[in-house]
Amino acid sequence: NMDFYVPFFKYPRIVEFEDVRSWRVINPDRNLKTGDILLFSASGFMSSVIKLFTRSRWNHIGMVCWCEIKYIDGSTKEDLYCFELGSQPFTDLMTRKYIHLEVRLVRLADISRMYDIIAVRKLNYERGSDWAEKFQTFMFKWKSTPYFPMHTLLKAVFIKPGAPNGKTTCCDIAAKMMDELKVHDLKFDSSQL
Repeated sequence: NMDFYVPFFKYPRIVEFEDVRSWRVINPDRNLKTGDILLFSASGFMSSVIKLFTRSRWNHIGMVCWCEIKYIDGSTKEDLYCFELGSQPFTDLMTRKYIHLEVRLVRLADISRMYDIIAVRKLNYERGSDWAEKFQTFMFKWKSTPYFPMHTLLKAVFIKPGAPNGKTTCCDIAAKMMDELKVHDLKFDSSQL
């Protein structure tokens, strides 16, 4: 038994969802619904810095996404996912790639261990029969959108607010969802969140 250390591989090669044939967003009649907002709080260094700058109890935000997964063997399963801009590497269901610092769809159970508290802010919005399809269209529009680098974040905090074009933050993507899906009409540039 030998262990190898190969520094040019940043992350372990994990092929999750390799047995998934297809998936789709659903909105089952459950307590949590697709589109509800997830608020996360962690106590690590960067999480604490984010909470300090934002004067908030929360350092991360995501959206509830129920998915129906169809496997190669013909079986199906409903599972709870989070549509988010993540800061730790996990496998994205939409692209089936192991990514971080990009918008992605990850299993909520997989990322929940990184946080001390997870709260839900339910949307006070009637979601019709086409809601899941609209949400999935929104997800594909923003998938793999990158987070901006730290020097740009400092510039946004101290010099000029807002994310550069083609980049986003977790708050920005949630605000864009509410605006684009007509949950709430934004009156400001959400990249400044």
